[in-house]
Amino acid sequence: MDFYNRVKQEAKKSTGYSLQEFIISIGLNHDSYYTLKRTGNLPRADEAVKIAKALGVTVEYLVNGTPPRAENSLLNAFNSLNDTGKQAAIAAVKGLYSAFPQ
Repeated sequence: MDFYNRVKQEAKKSTGYSLQEFIISIGLNHDSYYTLKRTGNLPRADEAVKIAKALGVTVEYLVNGTPPRAENSLLNAFNSLNDTGKQAAIAAVKGLYSAFPQ
């Protein structure tokens, strides 16, 4: 599977959007994206990062199919939280940490 098929698969799985709807929703030019796909070229780095962030995956995964390590998935999930959510997550982890002393 290539970059574009991974984007299509992840867009459907994580957003429920078609590929076209997803590309438009994140502000990329639909025609430019399909031209890159047709020619087999990858998008610019900033576009690839934007796509990966919107899908909650890594650029590395989109490019070569390497699944993210669990730490990366947790970090991505944490980074997607708003400030209140981040504070709540930190408090929850501190509570768990104190419940299981070393």
